Amino acid sequence: MHTRTPARWIQRYTSTVRLAEVDPARPVAMHLARTFADGPGGRRQERFTLLPGDFDTSRPGGRERVEAESADLVRLAEACGIPAVVSLSGPGGGRHVWMSCPEGVSPSTAARLAHAAAALWDTFDGTPLFNPCAGAVRPPGAAHRHGGHAALHSHGLDEAVTALQQGAPAAAFAELAEVIETLAVARERLDEGAAAAPESSPGVRRLPPSIRFDERGRRRPIVRPVATDEAGRARLDSPRTALSAAAVRALRRELAADEQHSDHAHHTLKLLAAAGYGYADAAELAESAPGLEYLRTERTPDGRTERDETAREALLGRLWWLAVQDAARTPQRPEGREEGAYNELAAVVANALERIEAAGPHRWGGEGRPSGPADLACLRAVLWLMLTSGSAAVSAPCRRFGVLMGYHHSTAAEAMARLVLDGWLRWEAEPVAGTRTAGRLALADAHACPEDDEHHVCAIYDLVDETTGEISTAGQAGSDRRRNAAPHPPARTLLLTLRSLLTHHQGDIWHELGHHCARTLEALQDGARTLLQLSQATGYTLTTSAAHIAALHRVGLVTVTPGRTGTRFAPSGRPLWSAAEQAGPAVPGRTARHAVNAVVDGYACDWWHAEVAWCRLSRADKRRRGRRATPDQQLLPTRPGTPYGVDPRAYPRRADGSADHDRARILAAARVGSRALYAHARHLAQVGELIDPGTLQRSAAAA
Repeated sequence: MHTRTPARWIQRYTSTVRLAEVDPARPVAMHLARTFADGPGGRRQERFTLLPGDFDTSRPGGRERVEAESADLVRLAEACGIPAVVSLSGPGGGRHVWMSCPEGVSPSTAARLAHAAAALWDTFDGTPLFNPCAGAVRPPGAAHRHGGHAALHSHGLDEAVTALQQGAPAAAFAELAEVIETLAVARERLDEGAAAAPESSPGVRRLPPSIRFDERGRRRPIVRPVATDEAGRARLDSPRTALSAAAVRALRRELAADEQHSDHAHHTLKLLAAAGYGYADAAELAESAPGLEYLRTERTPDGRTERDETAREALLGRLWWLAVQDAARTPQRPEGREEGAYNELAAVVANALERIEAAGPHRWGGEGRPSGPADLACLRAVLWLMLTSGSAAVSAPCRRFGVLMGYHHSTAAEAMARLVLDGWLRWEAEPVAGTRTAGRLALADAHACPEDDEHHVCAIYDLVDETTGEISTAGQAGSDRRRNAAPHPPARTLLLTLRSLLTHHQGDIWHELGHHCARTLEALQDGARTLLQLSQATGYTLTTSAAHIAALHRVGLVTVTPGRTGTRFAPSGRPLWSAAEQAGPAVPGRTARHAVNAVVDGYACDWWHAEVAWCRLSRADKRRRGRRATPDQQLLPTRPGTPYGVDPRAYPRRADGSADHDRARILAAARVGSRALYAHARHLAQVGELIDPGTLQRSAAAA
């Protein structure tokens, strides 16, 4: 301990001093770190055994902000398994949130925690946690320089002592730091580059305001995920596509001497990054492309002169990183694509929706077709992804499709197989067994009927005008030559319609009532009002429709109005989430759990494939790449969303050397921030928004 008073008044105490032995009139602070002798190689090292959060009312926000932000830290700490003890620091209203770690937390982890907390909370003072030698905070019972004493807030003395003696392991504090960093980045209080290390750390890349903010001064969140290549260089996490016409023109353009070469180089590199190109591709183009002259030469009074090799590499590395960060903050909107091609795709989707309607209600859930609702949801998910991606063939990971459909991923896989057999879909690229390579699905315009499937029902390919006999053929945009055919809805309308239908499929209440009830409610929303109309619209018998109405009425989704001409039914307008809450505590959040599981499973799968690839390397290659981090070692996030790409750590192993997949999944859940993802997915379900595992992390970061 030492006093926080002028040097001539310093009192020194032994490590076992009690507060009762200290002059109660003088402020006293307690050191937060102590020396451990179990460092690497037997060296002594300082580690924090106490990690208090110091919230000060002198900072913006005052006492109310202090109370709210200290409560946030307590909540996050307890979620990570860390007991937290709150004390009132003095008469000003400041608070200390005390946490302990008997085994000690490294100074780097403590600094990381303090840096992220200071960015997230305006009243947080992280100064004591940056210095393991001198960092100190007044404990409960110590006097305040303005009068009064620090006092426990909600714990009794015995409870506080027990909680701090128990403490939590160092891994829990690393997890807490990661959670706070994620929240700070998600709320745009911290850049993803600064989340990797405190601002005082050397080598931290800072984004300029021209990339961080738009022209109106608003922060630009990351909307397209960033990954790294084998050399550790940043790139967008998207497949490489053909360069746009704008990118080709930018590469070929020769600039005049008085033009801004640097701005044009950034614009060109951004277009390359948006097309999925990597650093190596940019370096190759920089050797000769006229539009990248800035990377080869610099302006001098005598004109442009050659840069030396070292300067060229350093400049390209910096400009490429900035270009990727800029491209990651630029969303790829449907209206940004070639208008003609996108409208053509929208016409194909509209034609498919008409063919789905023409197949009749019995195909999508009538009596004797239990798989109908799942098949319909799968088709709608394919069409929505086609419009979202702007591609006629879409990647089809069954876990993502299961969440979009509101089903388990195994049901989604079975639905895909049925639709391929029936001829609604075709595999443009088959999924690769033993890998995480998903297949690519596209709409089919022909198929071969299976001989041994008694439940097979051929898909509808041609729409015939009953008046003129003219035909519209599947998969041929603009081929609807029927005279009485209505014009196709705009692409934006189709996108919103499909999104609304998928959100309806995702309702947690259907896991309780069944997805056949979902079709009945959809028919009510489309205008059906009597049992006969419902039976005709859905293909169910009158008895089944009545049973669906009874179940929907029980949870308040349907209103029943008796009348002279018969009983009429109508949707009540009650949110599906509210109905799920009425059905029982285990019902709400099921789709959200499936979405988080899809993200975690994908991470763990990528990690395992990286481990397999490592095992296949030669001994020389392994030595050249260097020793990998251990599975439990905490690695700093580099961005929100999917923050780590392929995990560079060694895969968890049991004592006998076999792979520990259960432990890998637990670590993967912590790495992707499963708690925060689940909370965000539940929020999306509550407000009636679509939950998509493919964009869940990005939407959580931008929320």
